[in-house]
Amino acid sequence: MIFILNFMDFLNKYRKIVDGLVKKSFPELKRKKIIIEEKNTLKYRAHTEYSFSGFKIFISTQLRDFSEQKVKRILIHELCHLEIFLHQGFIWTNIEWFIYLISKRYRLNIEREANILMIKKGYGKLVLEARRENLKRRLGYSLTEKEIKSYAKSIKKW
Repeated sequence: MIFILNFMDFLNKYRKIVDGLVKKSFPELKRKKIIIEEKNTLKYRAHTEYSFSGFKIFISTQLRDFSEQKVKRILIHELCHLEIFLHQGFIWTNIEWFIYLISKRYRLNIEREANILMIKKGYGKLVLEARRENLKRRLGYSLTEKEIKSYAKSIKKW
């Protein structure tokens, strides 16, 4: 017998992962509304948004086929973006979003900032893993392996 999960099962899985990560590593997001939506039209595996209705994490349907560890890594990265949004405020975040769309250099800086926050939260190995995976897929990455290890070493979290 073949069991097929519907999209609500995946959303519940993602919600459970996000709730656990917020509790463990993102206490500033505890009282914030985080909406999780699944889309099959995303260019990237996931992205975030700061809208009038709250924080949103959009997840590509391709994540359905990923291991829980890989999904967790992607969600940690997106939660880092949300924490950065929280500090920047609604207006600046949305100005930045527009610049992100038109400037590759700015986009790399924003991704770099999220990756550095991941390392500061103790997820350096996951950042390194993501970098290696991106290189296998012939994609760029915002930090070099040396930078990742250096940041992790400087904050004594690995």
